[in-house]
Amino acid sequence: MPSSPRVPSHPSSRHPAFSLVEVLVTIAVLGVIMAILLPAVSRIRLSANTSKSVSNMREIGIATQLYIGEHNGRLPNRSNAEWKGPFWPDILAAYLPEEETDIISFRGTPMTINPVMTDPLMEDGQHHPISDYGINSDVFLAVPSDEQRAAGAREFGMITDVPDPSRLVAFVTAESTKYDPPIGSFFFDSSNYVFNPDRDVRPSSRQIGAMLTLFFDGHLEKIPEQEFIDRRRELLVP
Repeated sequence: MPSSPRVPSHPSSRHPAFSLVEVLVTIAVLGVIMAILLPAVSRIRLSANTSKSVSNMREIGIATQLYIGEHNGRLPNRSNAEWKGPFWPDILAAYLPEEETDIISFRGTPMTINPVMTDPLMEDGQHHPISDYGINSDVFLAVPSDEQRAAGAREFGMITDVPDPSRLVAFVTAESTKYDPPIGSFFFDSSNYVFNPDRDVRPSSRQIGAMLTLFFDGHLEKIPEQEFIDRRRELLVP
């Protein structure tokens, strides 16, 4: 009786398993790679957000200059006497680029805002629904109440009130520490800040250790926080 043909043997098709040492080494290598990449990614993101914030402030500066030019040197009012609208971003809206509105979360409530007014250096949930950029409230005046008007209060500020536009701050990254975490602020009280830089509504260095500062002549500077505090009277008081 003929024998059955022999089936040739083949090496096993199963891949050998990784040893525990190999797995641990792989995890360690990945950890090192992530430790190298994450700070670089964070720096790139921070740099991009800073550039966008600078661009926003330049747009605000251009809009302000256009408004002043069309209103014979008049400055936009920051608000009315009761800190109600229209606020300065509402007044400047016609001079800003037309963009899709952003939807932000303000204390858990969704709200819409012009994206120029949202500072990307602030985290989501920290944006102010009016603006994250603070106006110098000692120069941009509020619309007076009837009583204030009767007492001789001025209706608005004038660019001629600014003796040196290249020295005086018009807008700065600002925050309100009344909330935890702090949120952006659409104004800051420069007189009170000069007296006490620890005020709860104040210029803010954000994540970059410096105040993004827009001057009345339209130029922008990134001023280190301590330098800004030391020079606050020079920078903020006409």
